[in-house]
Amino acid sequence: APDLVISLEDASLDVRLAAAWALGRLGDWPAAASIVQALAHHSRLATLRVTNIIVDMGAAAIPVVEGLLGSKSRDVRLLALNVLNALETESASRLAVPYLSDPETDIRVAACQALSSLHGATALEPLRRALSDPAWPVRARAALMIGRLRLSAAASALTPCLEDAAWWVRYNSGQALTRLGAAGKQTLEAALSSPDRFAREMAAQWLDEMSAGTS
Repeated sequence: APDLVISLEDASLDVRLAAAWALGRLGDWPAAASIVQALAHHSRLATLRVTNIIVDMGAAAIPVVEGLLGSKSRDVRLLALNVLNALETESASRLAVPYLSDPETDIRVAACQALSSLHGATALEPLRRALSDPAWPVRARAALMIGRLRLSAAASALTPCLEDAAWWVRYNSGQALTRLGAAGKQTLEAALSSPDRFAREMAAQWLDEMSAGTS
C-alpha cells in the first residue's frame, strides 16, 4: 500500500488510475484521501473511477470523505459530494447538508443531489431552502430531488417555482409535483389560474402528462 500511494503521484494518469484501483482492491480506506486528491482534477472518467473505488470500500471510507469536504479545492469537494451520493446511506447524505451554502454553484448542486438518501423532514427543510438559491441550477436540482424523494409536504413550496425565470426550474417543479400525489395535483390545478403565463403553461403540460399516464 505505501508504494501504491506513492504511485498516485506518478506523471502518468494510467499509472495513477491503476494505483487507485489496486488500493481499492486492497481495501486500504485510509488511502481514500490520497486517491481523491490525486485524481479529482482530471477527466470525468477518472472521477467516476475514483467514485467507484471508494464506494467499493464501503462505509469505512465515510470519515475520510468527510474530511475531504473541508478541502479548499473545489474539485476535491465536488468529488467528495459525488462519493457521498453514491454511497447511498443516510449517514453519508447528512454530511452534504452544510454544503448547500457553499460559495460554488456546482458544489451546491452536488449537495442537493447527495441528499438522495434522506427522508421526510430531514430532507424537506434543506431542499425547501435550496428552492430560493440565487443560482437557477441549484433551484432546478432541488425541485428535481423533492420529486424523487416524494416530499409531498413541499408541494406548496414549488408553487412560486412554476413562475421561475429559468425554464429548467419550472420544468423540474412541474415534474416533481406529478410525483407528490394529491397535494402535487392540487398545486398544479391551482396554478392553472395563476396570473403568470409560464406557470399556467407548465401546469397544463404536466396535468396533461398525468392524465395520459406518462409522467
